[in-house]
Amino acid sequence: MQASEANNSGQAEPVEASLVGQAQDAHEGELEFVPLHFADKLRIVNPRGRVGVITLWSRIDFVECKLREMGIDLDAATSKIAVIGNLYGNGIPHLLRNLLYNPQIRDLVICGANRSGSREEIIAFFEEGLEEIVHLGETVTQIKNTARIIDNLVQPEAFAEKPRIVTVGDLRDKVSVENLCRYIHDLRPGEPATRERVRIELPEVKITHFPSEPRNHNIVADTPLAAWRELIFRLVRFGHLVRLRKGDRQELQNVRAVIRDPRIDDEAQLREFGFSLEDLLQYQRDMLDAALPQDQSYTYGNRI
Repeated sequence: MQASEANNSGQAEPVEASLVGQAQDAHEGELEFVPLHFADKLRIVNPRGRVGVITLWSRIDFVECKLREMGIDLDAATSKIAVIGNLYGNGIPHLLRNLLYNPQIRDLVICGANRSGSREEIIAFFEEGLEEIVHLGETVTQIKNTARIIDNLVQPEAFAEKPRIVTVGDLRDKVSVENLCRYIHDLRPGEPATRERVRIELPEVKITHFPSEPRNHNIVADTPLAAWRELIFRLVRFGHLVRLRKGDRQELQNVRAVIRDPRIDDEAQLREFGFSLEDLLQYQRDMLDAALPQDQSYTYGNRI
């Protein structure tokens, strides 16, 4: 197997996917769910199940409780559900690789709070595919009809059988909870199209940085978008690679931005950089809302 690497622009080059062969359970010939990524953050219900439940931003234990209350089988030996997990936008590359390595997961049920648009993004990946765009002067890969940039090493065509995806709602009302439970109760997952596990590594991104004053970075700009562009420049040039539990990040601390003319940026200019004005306004509202929904571990407004 060849590990994937990024080129100088940070865009992943094509690599050869390795087939790890047929992994069969010694007793029943069933594939068991084996996570390649975020094993410590997933709730594995029945390793031999064929259904994945994606809870988006809602807490896993909240969704699990709803399923249990409605009488859905969560037994480790008999449940249809293999795994329950969150999906924030940055986790899509990891989810795709977990699915490729576990081809027995034929059905995905999406529920919970869709705070970042990850529901639409994972659906668009399988229905629309990927496209190359120029972003901040670099050629990168984007999920079509979304603003989500991901690596190009996993393509929809890599799946012998695309998962069937159903969305049932945010589970904040009785109807969506009943939809979730009814669908899982009635679901009859069939045999997978293949038993071959495909393993494609995440791209290795190499980051270098220039020395800078670590105690303070001051940015002064007329508009929020102009300040953001300067911030990205400094992050790329002076940021440090940090390794977090949720993955590698480039970090620049002690940054202060001063906006001289705090007004709403032009919507067309925002779209050039992959931003939606409505999403930004919703983000602003969320930042000023201290309420913590029952199904979520945190919100930005609650943390502030």
